[in-house]
Amino acid sequence: MELKRWFSTPIGIVNFGEMSRDLNTKLIETIDIEMDQKANRDQRSWANNSASTDKNLLPHKPFQMLDRVISLSLKNIMVGYGYNEEAVKYITIDYYWANRATRGGWSRPHYHGSGSTLWSGVYYPHGYEDPEQNLDDFNEDDWIFTGGSLPDDPGGFLCLQDTSFTTKGLITPGDKDIFKANRDFTTRKWVKPRQGLLVLFPCWQDHFVEPVSKDETRYSISFGARLSDAYRNK
Repeated sequence: MELKRWFSTPIGIVNFGEMSRDLNTKLIETIDIEMDQKANRDQRSWANNSASTDKNLLPHKPFQMLDRVISLSLKNIMVGYGYNEEAVKYITIDYYWANRATRGGWSRPHYHGSGSTLWSGVYYPHGYEDPEQNLDDFNEDDWIFTGGSLPDDPGGFLCLQDTSFTTKGLITPGDKDIFKANRDFTTRKWVKPRQGLLVLFPCWQDHFVEPVSKDETRYSISFGARLSDAYRNK
């Protein structure tokens, strides 16, 4: 688990590794059942071969199991960034939804949450890893990219972008040889979907999904976290 700062935005990266395999199978089964229900068909499709569940998935047992590990990870990341430890105990995730996309599917730039939402994130129950790969072996450079290292085919990648990129371009010295910036001083970061990988970010973080270019289904799970009513009452 590691707290990062991309374009001065706190970002949490958590690799759940091999321990997540069985749970991921159950999560995908739940997502497929929810999305294949005929009653949802007219409500869930968007953005060319992409779909989102229109019901809260938290009542399902696999998502309750996922919620426990995501909530713990999120609280640790928030405390590491500087949130009050006592207040973070009251952080709650009330709603989970899932996204499923096939070739051509994508999402436009957007952010998650409104009102009392503080943080959000994306979890991958399935990714573009080799089926035989040990999920505990996580080399960040193989899964997270800047523009200079982005593969030729970023289909299905999650892109987090800095909305102040125009301003940064204006203040960057013209002579690149004298500007040795930290690798995280950039305007965009791409994440390649990987089974068991969790990406956490504040609710204001703008992001989108590149059009899927593979003949396989891309699954992702999203959520929003807020301070519970118990904290406000206190």
